[in-house]
Amino acid sequence: MTKKKTESKKLTEWNMLMWLGQATYEEGKYKVAEMKFKKALNCLEELNITDERLASNLNSLALCYCAQGNHKKSDALYQKAIKIDETSVIRDRVALSVDFNNLATHYRNQGKYDRAEPLYQKALSYWDEHDVNPEIASVLNNLGILYCQMGECSVGESFFQKALSMERRIYGKESKEYAQTAVNLASNLCMQGKCEEAEPLFEEGTRIFGYQIGPRPELADALELYLDYLKKSHQDEKVDKVSQRIDKLRKKKKGNPYG
Repeated sequence: MTKKKTESKKLTEWNMLMWLGQATYEEGKYKVAEMKFKKALNCLEELNITDERLASNLNSLALCYCAQGNHKKSDALYQKAIKIDETSVIRDRVALSVDFNNLATHYRNQGKYDRAEPLYQKALSYWDEHDVNPEIASVLNNLGILYCQMGECSVGESFFQKALSMERRIYGKESKEYAQTAVNLASNLCMQGKCEEAEPLFEEGTRIFGYQIGPRPELADALELYLDYLKKSHQDEKVDKVSQRIDKLRKKKKGNPYG
């Protein structure tokens, strides 16, 4: 086999591993995804590839570590990915926005809010005021979560509203992206005492998640937030039904050794 064919075969393998890694990550199978991304990284190392493909691979692996609570390992990978993308000839603003969004979330998950906020703003700085795309919507949603965690839910609400509007335009109202932000906004409103506004958003979000095929980790998380609201509003009959749904979903996940 010629060198060119060998390289082509190895890149095909890398693409497949990246796809499998992303698919298993979205299913909440973080350990399996980690293994896929590590194998993908080996493919790039064998070919001595150090461009934006390496940055993407490092970012994906770092996300797996973060999801498993291994923030120490992920930090260096995020930093290396940013360095690659910032010095790249292409200077892909999508990649850079994703880099800073991921790093900001990495710090937010550790409670380092003062480090997270400017990084989210950095991620937004790559876009114009009238741009509409999934990367912006993701950053807006994350800023909403950040401000709510900082006890500034009224500020966070405006970011959720912007993200929800953008996701409606990008994905439509039956998408899991729209559903997730609807649930986040509902939780935010409930924390502000606006429970009447929150309930239809909770119901809409959990309904959409319920239509997903395959593993649905987002549904269980959304129902947990909805359950908190139902308990606060003393809707005992609904509390029992939602609790039972959560128990069934959690039991299914425990039965999966890679979940």
